[in-house]
Amino acid sequence: MQKKNLRLRLSQAVFIFILVSLIFSPFSFSDAPKLIDKDGRIYQLAEGMAQEKGTSPVKAEIFWLGNSSPDLIQIGIYFQIQPGWYLYWLNPGEAGLPPQVNWELPAGFKELKLEFPLPSKFYSSGYLVYGYKEELLLLSQISTPKNFSIPATQPTILKAKIDWMVCRESCQIGKEELSLDLSLIKLEQKRKAEILLKRFKEKFPKSAEEINVFLKEAKIINFEENNLFKEVLISLRLEGKDIHQIVDFYPLPIDNFIIEAEKTKYKSGLIELYLKPTLNEAKIEKIKGLLVAVNSCYSVEFSLNEASILEKI
Repeated sequence: MQKKNLRLRLSQAVFIFILVSLIFSPFSFSDAPKLIDKDGRIYQLAEGMAQEKGTSPVKAEIFWLGNSSPDLIQIGIYFQIQPGWYLYWLNPGEAGLPPQVNWELPAGFKELKLEFPLPSKFYSSGYLVYGYKEELLLLSQISTPKNFSIPATQPTILKAKIDWMVCRESCQIGKEELSLDLSLIKLEQKRKAEILLKRFKEKFPKSAEEINVFLKEAKIINFEENNLFKEVLISLRLEGKDIHQIVDFYPLPIDNFIIEAEKTKYKSGLIELYLKPTLNEAKIEKIKGLLVAVNSCYSVEFSLNEASILEKI
């Protein structure tokens, strides 16, 4: 029975991977999940796409948000989301896909990174979700040619192709192409951008160096099963003078592993992650994610090179 169920889950995962690949190709997020492996949810997503693809409860806009440094600009992609619907974080939870932004930039411009703010954690149709309700602002850091200034002296057009999955009981796939001419930045746009950035500023992750929390001990516990792959428990014990500020941990996706979102726990400095490998002999070298405090969050990375490895039957 267990082998039969595993074959069913794998076939469902392959089905949704092909479906999503056709819709989203190419999918460029290095931190995004490779598969959606939740039996009931998979069929619900596919059904929702087919039924509701004609309309979208999401409106997307693009803004110049200022310069991070002389040769680095911030471009914001802002989503307004109708009540009852939500978009996904990089780690969507038990199912889903995050927004994707593909840039077409003038010569001399280059996208360096795309930042997501802290998501909310909630349940939808019985499934755990890391996502965003009502609104979402993504920050794209783009390098510019030397001595470039805004407004530009000639038409300088940035084009963004955006894809997203928006859900409630069922889901829709949305697509939009946005453009921004950096020679035509209007005062009204600047004011709206300033308001947005002020509202979201504290929601974007801070550096791990800004909080005194460190990894004290790491354990990897392998569970032997009568299946092709075995479940893995990652246990991380954190310490530091600021540990009392931390209330939760949101993990980022891990290559070749499915995070069992429902089992992910944080309590009193202890993180527990249950993982299912999608490849036999898959290995984990580090855990990345967000340490969530009351009014902020911190981007962290924990190496597992010194972790104790245990076997549990």
